[in-house]
Amino acid sequence: MHPMLCTLVSASLMTLGALAPDAARAAPVPAPATEATTEARLLWGLGVIGVGVPEADAWMLGGELTLSFESGQWAAVLGVRAAVDMASFLRPGALGQGSLGGRYFLTGDSAPFLGAGLDLTHTESHHERWSVVLEPTFGGYAEAGWAWGRHGDDRFMLAFRLTAPFETARRSEDDVEGRTERPYVLPMAVAATWLW
Repeated sequence: MHPMLCTLVSASLMTLGALAPDAARAAPVPAPATEATTEARLLWGLGVIGVGVPEADAWMLGGELTLSFESGQWAAVLGVRAAVDMASFLRPGALGQGSLGGRYFLTGDSAPFLGAGLDLTHTESHHERWSVVLEPTFGGYAEAGWAWGRHGDDRFMLAFRLTAPFETARRSEDDVEGRTERPYVLPMAVAATWLW
């Protein structure tokens, strides 16, 4: 090889070797991936609920309709629920609820949540010889659950709710005239809800 050509090749290699560390240092470092956040949006929800009122020996099945506004880890929820107890075919029991509350979600596409709020509840349960009736009354509720798919367009939620009415119910004996008790009832419910 020609001496001049050898000199040029050697000089080029030395120059590239000197520039390589600078190029590596100058190369941009990808930013660490950040967790997706949920945008503020309105969501409709339709679900199936199972309700228990142990003090009235009532176990009901029904549904719920909700409208929620979610922003980040918080949500405001408006909902109505209805359930029926067919323990007595001639006089079936029932539960009706309207509620307004809030929820707080932990981070993640699949995350647990806690909620609380106020509701208006009416429930009644009729048995062979006695009945329990809770006239429409306001109360408070607390709930806990899990949400799947929070970062997508649709999501699924499973929740347990306990309602504490501000008033007592009325328990009457059908075969004992004038005998009435005032038990305190705590309706509890499990809901499986699809939101979109």
